[in-house]
Amino acid sequence: MTRNPYNILNVKAGADEQEIKSAFRRLVREFHPDINPGNARAEEIFREVTDAYGLLLDPKKRAQVDRMMWLRMPIEKVEKAKEKATSFAKVLKDQMKSAVDIFPEKIIQEKKHRQKMKEFQEGVSQGLFTVQDNGDVFLDLALDLKEAVFGDRVDVPTFEGRVALRIPENSNSGDLLRLRGRGLYNKKSKKKGDQYVRLKVVLPTEPDESLKDFLKSWSREYKVRED
Repeated sequence: MTRNPYNILNVKAGADEQEIKSAFRRLVREFHPDINPGNARAEEIFREVTDAYGLLLDPKKRAQVDRMMWLRMPIEKVEKAKEKATSFAKVLKDQMKSAVDIFPEKIIQEKKHRQKMKEFQEGVSQGLFTVQDNGDVFLDLALDLKEAVFGDRVDVPTFEGRVALRIPENSNSGDLLRLRGRGLYNKKSKKKGDQYVRLKVVLPTEPDESLKDFLKSWSREYKVRED
C-alpha cells in the first residue's frame, strides 16, 4: 500500500475502532465489485479500502503506521514534501531556540528546555511517541487489568515532563485520552498541539491461576464482536 490508510478510509488519525468500522462499511457498500461490475477503478479502491482496514484494525500494524506519520507527509505527497519539509531534528532544533541567553536565569531555562527536548527525542526514537504535523503527540500507555477495570491515576511522560493522568473506570484498549496543550508548538496555528494517550490493556506475562479461576466462575456474558 502506497497511501495513508487514514486518508483512504477518510478518518482522522485518532479515530476509534467504531469510527474505522463505520467508514469501512460505508466505502465497501459504495465500491464493492458486485455493485460496480466491470469498473476497474472501483475494484482498485475496494482493494485499497480493504487493505487500509486491515492495517488500522490490527493494533500492532496501526502502531507502526502511527510511528511513521511523524517521519513523513502522506505518502502520495512525498515528492512535494521533499521540497518544503524539514527533518524532525530541524523542527526540534527550532523549538529549542531562545530569544537571548545573556542572563543566568535564561541559561538555566535553556538547559532545562534542552534536557526536556533530549528526553522527548529519545522517547520518539524508542517508539514511545508519534508526532503529527499539527503538533499533536500520540503515546501508547500500557494498563494492567486492575487499572483498566477500576480506574486510577497514572504518571505519563509529556514534552514538558511527567503529568498525572486520570484513567476512567472500565477503560478498554484503543481508548484515547487527551491532554490539552501538551503537544508541540505549531508555527502555522501559533499554538501548541494536544497529547493523546492511547490505552492498551495488558494481561500478565506469567500464567495467573487466580485470574483463570475467577473467569471460570464469572457467569456474566457480553458481546465483543459483531455477529
